[in-house]
Amino acid sequence: NLKTIMLENIQNTEFKQIIKLIQNTQNRVYATVNKELVLLNWEIGKNIVEFEQKGKERAEYGAETLKTLSKDLTKKYGKGFAVDNLELFRRIGFLG
Repeated sequence: NLKTIMLENIQNTEFKQIIKLIQNTQNRVYATVNKELVLLNWEIGKNIVEFEQKGKERAEYGAETLKTLSKDLTKKYGKGFAVDNLELFRRIGFLG
């Protein structure tokens, strides 16, 4: 395929340093995004725990809370906020 041949030609030229810069930057971006997503999920979980407990030692557990939150977040932000995910976030939220 022409695209593959062109890429191989570019990689075999003096542009190797540019390619390395791009790849290194992409790797740093991926790592930063992953870190921020982990922190976001932890913060979401922490907020769920605090909301459910309302200052008490233990929560008066209600699955409807997560269903409602899941529906609202999915409507506003798309995939990634299923009830199962929110339950995982909540477990992570207990860590902090």
